[in-house]
Amino acid sequence: MNLISSDQLLKTAKIQLKKNNFELAKQILLSAINSKNAKAEHYELLAKIYDTNNDFAQCLKYLSIACSTENASAEAHYYLGKEYIKLGRLEEGINHIHISIKKAGDFIEGLVELGLGYIKLNESHKALDFLKKALQYDQTNIGVLFNLGKIYSEELADYENGLKFYDQILELDPKNTETLIAKGILFSQLNKYDESNSCYLEVINLNSKLSIAWHNIGQNLGIKKQFKKALLNFDKAILLEPNNPIYLSNAAKCHYELKNYKDAFYLYNKAIEYKNSHHEAWIGKSRCEFKNNKISEAFTSIDQAIKFAPNVADGWYWKGNFYADMKYYSDAINCYEKAINFKHDHLALLGSLLQVKMETLNWAGVEPLFSEIRAKVSREEFIISPMIFQAINDDPILNLKCSRTWCNNHFHKIENKFTTQLKKSKIRIAYISPDFRSHPVLYLTEKIYELHDRSKFEIYGYHLNSIVDENTIKISTNFDKFFFVSKFTDEELINFIREHEIDIAIDLAGHTKGARTNIFLNRIAQFQVNFIGYPGTLGSEMYDFIIGDKILTPKSSQLFYSEKILNLQRTFQPNGFRCKSNRFNSRTDLGLPEDTFIYCCFNSNYKITETIFKSWINILKRANDSILWLFLNEPNVKNNVYNKLDLYGIPRQRVIFAEQLNYSDHLSRIRFADLFLDTSPFNAGTTCSDSLWSGVPVLTLKGKSFCGRMTESILSYISVTELVANSLDEYEDIAVRLYEDEFYFRNIKSKLANKIHSSNFFDPKEYIADLEYSLISTISANT
Repeated sequence: MNLISSDQLLKTAKIQLKKNNFELAKQILLSAINSKNAKAEHYELLAKIYDTNNDFAQCLKYLSIACSTENASAEAHYYLGKEYIKLGRLEEGINHIHISIKKAGDFIEGLVELGLGYIKLNESHKALDFLKKALQYDQTNIGVLFNLGKIYSEELADYENGLKFYDQILELDPKNTETLIAKGILFSQLNKYDESNSCYLEVINLNSKLSIAWHNIGQNLGIKKQFKKALLNFDKAILLEPNNPIYLSNAAKCHYELKNYKDAFYLYNKAIEYKNSHHEAWIGKSRCEFKNNKISEAFTSIDQAIKFAPNVADGWYWKGNFYADMKYYSDAINCYEKAINFKHDHLALLGSLLQVKMETLNWAGVEPLFSEIRAKVSREEFIISPMIFQAINDDPILNLKCSRTWCNNHFHKIENKFTTQLKKSKIRIAYISPDFRSHPVLYLTEKIYELHDRSKFEIYGYHLNSIVDENTIKISTNFDKFFFVSKFTDEELINFIREHEIDIAIDLAGHTKGARTNIFLNRIAQFQVNFIGYPGTLGSEMYDFIIGDKILTPKSSQLFYSEKILNLQRTFQPNGFRCKSNRFNSRTDLGLPEDTFIYCCFNSNYKITETIFKSWINILKRANDSILWLFLNEPNVKNNVYNKLDLYGIPRQRVIFAEQLNYSDHLSRIRFADLFLDTSPFNAGTTCSDSLWSGVPVLTLKGKSFCGRMTESILSYISVTELVANSLDEYEDIAVRLYEDEFYFRNIKSKLANKIHSSNFFDPKEYIADLEYSLISTISANT
């Protein structure tokens, strides 16, 4: 077949195509391409026929052959490039589009495709160049305007320019729902959730069956912590698209936040049913299981989440949280460090890692961690629990910022507003706590509930914890009314307490585990008080007062507190008579040497910073044969302490570990120590007064914050200020002097015993009289 025959066949095929004889035209062209003289046009025409017959693979095959020749048309290169870009063969596709434009000159379709190709290659600036060029040819091209808006808003975070292009589209087409949705997403990225929802409502007015609009409204409301309203919108989205795992999972999140764990669990399971690899649903499911104490199931679910998304921080973060909650701190550290590899600034990840390191006295790498966390707290970023932050920070301004950020992150508004109650014949006080059980807060406060003046006060108790022990049962009889409310949602609990017309609601938990801060943030009483459970400001003006004293919270420190300071005449800490067991009768019973000076610290391990531990090392070096008796929080603490002792050349046998005991047995052993070494910047709480009650002096370092002044407050009240050091050097010198100077040591012990007796420090009747007077005066002054 010669060249003329090939051309003739091409001409004949075109004639048949005009007659819609596709099969005949195809056969003619197939004959033509068997000729060595077949041209690009033969292949291009054949590709068109296959495209008409929806045979995409053959169409692409012949387009590719056509474009391998020099005389292929610009159109062929354009269509091949366009299809390659769709298939993800981005560089090949972009190359063919460039050839197409080189052959034909700039044309809008080619410029648009180059823009889309470069978007997919994450080369946003090149994409912008070609899309802007396309816009010069047609300034009303909605597709070009839309993609420019997306690049600016989603890739470059240039929301101003993104909004400009979306608004241009809406001027041309006010009913363009795709653009309204994109504009709503842009406003969400700017945290302008009301403006965002206005866009989605416009979409719904145009087409109420667009599920994404309902869903996105719900998402915005969820971010604003308006979970009940969010659920109404998620429900509408799910009604329209019941198999969408994202909708189901986000609705489940709201149920979880509302403490509707059963409904959350059901929806997470539904999401997994429709998409087994939906890792966020597996994470949510695991959290529900862990909440319900189904530990094995929770770990199975979180491992599924990690299996489907091994490089996503969230799964590792929550697995770390589970381990930390169970006190498997080494496993928690491993999980947190993996999470950090994938997303360094994930939620409160850095704070969680710091906490478990501090719980195990694992100080490796904590200094840069301290610095980064302090910087983030200063910018009021959500990063760390205020309780843990206070253990590394003595700057009261930063403590306030940390608490304020924590409150803002956890607060969600309940719609029912608080209304002021009518005056009653007696003041009704509510004590609200997860710790009406064997817990330090109960040990300090148990006599208060019994000794309140019932002619003036009615005392209500609300137990937030599902844990009920013998102390719970015992203490419950000291209240006029006592309620077990662990299963209540926040809204149910708020309404329940409001029904009781409480005058003064006292939060005994604050920012500690098991707290229900959100009920106070929605207000449950005319006066709300932060007392004893959390040693510092709670960071919300919804708390009206914090109980302190003139040493702990001088009036000059008011700027460091969101609450008004309410100072007692006595020290801030309530106390009463303690009941110790007879388990230990000598040091030998505890494995302690009989004739050695014993320093001790029974504070929680997370309060022990590397700085204070180095100070203890210095004391041990100067007090040659002394012993440090240290509370053991977790087995790995022992190895980490031994490693530090080896580093500083201190024999391991000079540190003896005290394990967890029940409270009465613990009280039985304290008296065998000589001197309690306090921690800083987070002092001893109950452990300070336990030691004083046992006749053991407590040495502390003066701090600036609430938790750094607690021991000073107590020692000042009983007039033993010789044990308050102004610097670490002085702290060490006092500790060594008490070891070296037996006469001075015995004088301090004698003075301590006399002052405790004369100050009535352990007399709960005097304390409650002071507290009641302060509360009554406060109510009178503020009503």
